[in-house]
Amino acid sequence: MIIEVGKIREIKDENTYEALIDLGSYGTIECKALRFENEPRVDDEVIVFMFSKEQDSLGIYIPLKIITAETDFVGIARSKYKIEFTLDKGIEIFSNYNPENPDEWDTKISINGKNININNTDTNINLVDKKLNFNNGDTEINIDGSTVEFKGNQLTIETKNTNLTKSKVTHTGKVAPNGNGPFCGIPFCPFTGAPQTGDIINPGN
Repeated sequence: MIIEVGKIREIKDENTYEALIDLGSYGTIECKALRFENEPRVDDEVIVFMFSKEQDSLGIYIPLKIITAETDFVGIARSKYKIEFTLDKGIEIFSNYNPENPDEWDTKISINGKNININNTDTNINLVDKKLNFNNGDTEINIDGSTVEFKGNQLTIETKNTNLTKSKVTHTGKVAPNGNGPFCGIPFCPFTGAPQTGDIINPGN
């Protein structure tokens, strides 16, 4: 099946809305209307489903909702879901969309080339090429190639064994001595003055 965006050239039947649709390089094909809430008009843009590229192939079309020429918006809107196709933003899918307030929705998924974004009222996930960003307001994770950055109030890792292979670890701050744990709380030797602590752990051979 081939899916294309076309434009109504002629309404052949005012009752069934059978129409001739201009598909650019595919030429003009005759299509039947699948469903319309409003009467289609000549020059309306529509989504066409056809089974072959032949000009005598019979297709089916559904409406594209055109908002304004400035935004170059075409899409499908229903009670709780909306799909938008725009030249600058690509494809946007909305759930729990409020037709009375376009800025009111629960979740939006945007696909524009290699840029994929998932956004709801609490969390945003963005993927571009090899870069991934996750942000929910309290925690942020950034992945850029082989670099991972974590920002949050607390990180808990619970495993039987933790191996840091060929890793360089950097940590600033001071140890509060409490008689437990493997960290040294004496910055300098009280006898020689030699430093006893450091903020970098270099990988071994």
